[in-house]
This record gives sequence, C-alpha cells and structure tokens, in this order.
Amino acid sequence: MIRYTQPSALNDPFEGKVQATGIASREYVLETVTDDFMDEQFEQVLAQYPRSVRALLTEDVLGTLKRTSLSVLPRIFDDVSPRIASAITSSLSAQVRQRLGVLSLSATPTHALMWSHYTQNGRGFVLGFNTRHAHFDARRADTDEFRHLRAVEYRDHLKASYLVDFTGLDLLYVKSTDWQYEQEWRIVRAVTDGDETVGSQKEPIYLFTLPPLAVSHVIMGYGMSDSDTKRLSYVLGDPKYTHVTVSQAKLSTNDYGVDVSI
Repeated sequence: MIRYTQPSALNDPFEGKVQATGIASREYVLETVTDDFMDEQFEQVLAQYPRSVRALLTEDVLGTLKRTSLSVLPRIFDDVSPRIASAITSSLSAQVRQRLGVLSLSATPTHALMWSHYTQNGRGFVLGFNTRHAHFDARRADTDEFRHLRAVEYRDHLKASYLVDFTGLDLLYVKSTDWQYEQEWRIVRAVTDGDETVGSQKEPIYLFTLPPLAVSHVIMGYGMSDSDTKRLSYVLGDPKYTHVTVSQAKLSTNDYGVDVSI
C-alpha cells in the first residue's frame, strides 16, 4: 500500500490553495453579456409583472433600460466580483485540501536535501518506480487532468488568475521555484478512491494498493541501521519482488551529493 496525502498535510503551505483576484476580467464579462443575453434577462424579469404593466414599457423605454444596465454593469461587477471570488476560493480550497490525495515522486535519487528531508537523514530508503505501469496512468478520458503522472511546474510568482481561467494544473501541479530542487512528479486522485483508511477521523491516512510490478528499484539509505537493512532485504526476498533491483546509497566524496549506482 502507498499513501496519497491530502494537500493540507503536505509541507508546502500553498498546496491546493486557490488564488484568484476575481470571477473574470471586465473584458470577459462585457464580451459575454451580449444584447441577446440582456434581452433574455429582461424577458424573464418582465414575465413576473402583469400584462398591464408590461404594456407601459415601450421599445424606447426598454432600450434605455438595457443601455443603462450595460453601462453600470462593469462598476457593479468590479465591486462584487472580488467578494464572490473570495467566498468561492475559500470553499474550493477547503474541499481540494481535504478531498484529494497527492502521490509525490522525484526525478532524482541523488539530491542530499531530498535524502535529508524524506528519509530521516538517510536512515530510510528510496523506492524507484516503473512509470510505464498502469498504476501511473489511470486516466478516465483524454481530458482527465488527474489520475496520471505529471511533472510539477515551478513559477517565480503566484499567477494572478480569474476563476474562469482555473484548471487542475493551477490547483495542484504548480509550485514555487523554491521547491524546484525536488524535481517533482505527482499523481492526484480522489481520496475516496483509496483502498484503505487508517489513522484518526481528524487526521485520516488514505492508502492505495501498489502492485509489486510498479516497483522497479530500491535504494538502501546511507544511514540505514543493520536491523532495518535486514528487515527490508527479507521483504524483498518475496518472489513477487524478484524483478526489483537493489542499490546502496553513499555520501559522495566528490561533491555535496549522494552517489547511487542504478
């Protein structure tokens, strides 16, 4: 089993947080609100009034009302758009940070910081994966933004976006360049697709089945204890892992990195 972690439990505080300055740009709204759209809106409103009242509204009067509405619409939109966007982004961020799970992988097994942060200073081990395995591409359609391995995009600044422009990429596949050294690839899935849930109700841990053939390599940490090395070797002695290559990580004598023979 392998954990898919909720964005709220990851170490980047910006994970899964929707950042939006408004619902849409003023230009987008003006292009969307056509004469036909205004006609439909007026018809819906007028339908609620008695026929005798509607008869008083001549074409000239209706035309003036429509033009006035269009002239004040941008100012009204500029006022309410940020507030509506704030409410939507707050709710959406909360849902994304709790209901989606992230499997974070790295393209490099030799970065010293990665070993330090994620293997308890080399006392753990690193798994290598066969990324051609079906586990890493479970798209339900060609347009599916989740359920398959994708490279994280790194940016210097937050993208000032409107809600209408948001995609799954902006939500969970973009990080600050501060994290670029991780060379991250990730898969995002709904936590409800998991096979087992452990931990507490307040802090659940969602586990997904990882087929043995999805694992291709194991790198023993440079600081692993003899007992942990023996335990891991025992597990890898299972016939279902005979295809797995095992290597030993060592601190480099040439630079501030980790040497791994793969």
